[in-house]
Amino acid sequence: AAVEAEDHIVECHAMSGGHDFLLKVVALSMDHFSELSMQRILKFPGVEKIESNFSLQEIKHSQVLPIRDT
Repeated sequence: AAVEAEDHIVECHAMSGGHDFLLKVVALSMDHFSELSMQRILKFPGVEKIESNFSLQEIKHSQVLPIRDT
């Protein structure tokens, strides 16, 4: 419910492997991201820690799925 209510979280994926969830967050600046993560997301029920990664450059972005009719 907390993820659904936060407008700056634009995607949330349940993950396999070493992390439970992947959030895609849109922030206005690094200071804004810091506030979002430290003052909001870390206070969501069940959240114990956050690991952040940032995209440095988009190499490819496609919404076309390579699916053919047979």
